[in-house]
Amino acid sequence: MKRIEFLAPVEAIRGNLSGRQDLQYAENDNPAFEAPDNKKNYARNYKPRFIGAKISASGKLYYQVKTKSCSHKTLAYRRQMSVMGGAGAIYASILRQKSSTLFATLETAYAKLPVMIRKPSFRKWIMNNLMDVLVAKSQAWTATISGTSITINNPWVSNSQTSGAEITNDVIGKFFLDLAANAIAFKVNDKQGVGLVSEPFEDLIGSDHNVLGLTSKEVSGVQYVMLNGEYLKDGDTYVTESVIPVNGKVYTTTPITPTA
Repeated sequence: MKRIEFLAPVEAIRGNLSGRQDLQYAENDNPAFEAPDNKKNYARNYKPRFIGAKISASGKLYYQVKTKSCSHKTLAYRRQMSVMGGAGAIYASILRQKSSTLFATLETAYAKLPVMIRKPSFRKWIMNNLMDVLVAKSQAWTATISGTSITINNPWVSNSQTSGAEITNDVIGKFFLDLAANAIAFKVNDKQGVGLVSEPFEDLIGSDHNVLGLTSKEVSGVQYVMLNGEYLKDGDTYVTESVIPVNGKVYTTTPITPTA
């Protein structure tokens, strides 16, 4: 143990004394959430941090130098991050739209909470309810508090979002595999797309979870799936809107227009 002392009037400083870092992990210098599952991933750009601490029982001060940061991304940990990240995204959207009817409704309902249970902050009250809905994969958070009704749709399960709490398709896609019911993942070249079991490309294209921005184009009376102006292919076969994407499959693209 390496001890430290401080000059008056500073008694002690605890925690990371060297500042935060924007850490990057495998495989493509991504945030921890996007690192490979079920393995320990060490940050590639971590710089040593000076950590101060105090033993409460004895009052002794000590420090250590942290030389690496590891994220053990188990399935349970990833799901926990998804629930917190998803609820946080919805809450942030609500705060950005304080002039909305939804925000006014939430403030009114919060003010009407019985004093005996009004312990959580406004943020914690909303976050706790949103996280419960995401964990249960329910359609929406619905509640009535002293005559004030609240409804916030779960964008990973419901087919629509609530005005005043909208989040982007990118956020929906990021947490889709953990928060949506019956979710699948596939790739187009090296980019990951998501969908639902038994959902054809036609429905996926018109959904909020069309994270790749897939479109379609008619050629000789047939609707073909496209990405960035190129046609999707499954091996040598062009992909049409009626095709149901297969979990784990890798599709490719080609600029060559299919022929009848």
